[in-house]
Amino acid sequence: MVTKSDRQTITGKVHFQKGLEVKELVLKDLVNGVNINFIFKDAVRRSVPQVIQSSKKFANALGLVVRQTLMVEKDLKVLEKVNDVDISELSKITVLKYGEQEIYGRKTLSNIIIRQNMYVGGKLSLSSRQNSS
Repeated sequence: MVTKSDRQTITGKVHFQKGLEVKELVLKDLVNGVNINFIFKDAVRRSVPQVIQSSKKFANALGLVVRQTLMVEKDLKVLEKVNDVDISELSKITVLKYGEQEIYGRKTLSNIIIRQNMYVGGKLSLSSRQNSS
């Protein structure tokens, strides 16, 4: 006999003809051939801080939406854009702080300090502007 108010362990097969509502359910085996306990342990949940240790592909229209902080310990592969910027194009047009790069087009620089050599393959116009205070 199954009662409404007592904690019970059911060891045999049971068929409920109507809906079933329980306050707490402890599963020891499979449900319809599925290991629910494994899914609960491996699932990425919305409100719990978690470490994802395998490769994931987010295929929804919004991709991965980060509302607070995203920490990546190894490689992060972005197939399209970050904040509406195409990362592969950004890397082609950005001048970096370190390393050698060729810079094309007209650039205006102020407060320049050259710590090593600078090579100019064209015209270099130097002007000295002093602010009068």
